[in-house]
Amino acid sequence: MILGGEEGVKREELIGREIKVMKIKEVGVGGEVYGVGIKVGERGKIGRAAGVSCVVIKQGEKRTTIRMPSGEVKEVQQENVCTIGRVYSEKRERKGKAGVNRRLG
Repeated sequence: MILGGEEGVKREELIGREIKVMKIKEVGVGGEVYGVGIKVGERGKIGRAAGVSCVVIKQGEKRTTIRMPSGEVKEVQQENVCTIGRVYSEKRERKGKAGVNRRLG
């Protein structure tokens, strides 16, 4: 993914880490994933909030069992794509009370 217009800054360089997308059947048991697709060929829908990840519990013949951040256990097809690791998020700086940006100018 290219960000930053003409400079061509890659997203991996922008956030300082490598992003690895693969099929969920290639992830080992106990691996942390996010952005898991619900249907085959669909982009990630599960585990996309800041700082969360799903854990692969069991690899079956046709389905993979994952534990979602809420604690719910769900089975997904092994052909679904996912991203390895946790969702990246920067710590936001709190400026004070509401409306402070209006006074900054």
